[in-house]
Amino acid sequence: MLNKITVDQMMEFHPCSAYSRDRVTELWAGREAIDASEICGLAILPQDRVWALTRPGVLPQQVLYLWAAGIVERALGRVETPDPRSLAVVTALRAAARGEAVDWPAVCAAAYAAWRAAADAAADA
Repeated sequence: MLNKITVDQMMEFHPCSAYSRDRVTELWAGREAIDASEICGLAILPQDRVWALTRPGVLPQQVLYLWAAGIVERALGRVETPDPRSLAVVTALRAAARGEAVDWPAVCAAAYAAWRAAADAAADA
């Protein structure tokens, strides 16, 4: 079962100025609360849907971990030799989704190091 989000809850996330309380109320269209599947159906920009879906409590944490792992895997699929640190991030995200303990500081350090290496390589190209 997906969590339902009210207009008040969405406003507590401090959306950008394009989403005033009146605009969010209009999007909710008389519904007291909406869930993630209804957020996906809103007539808003895709990046705004992603922003809304990734607010705390909108989707279960397990779903967010799997979603992030899928995004990283798709990105790494475009690289001939992915950085092992990036692959470690995918492994950690999938482990977290299974409820296993994850050393988040180490995962974040690896992700940042891989990102920095990719940025440096792009700058040198």
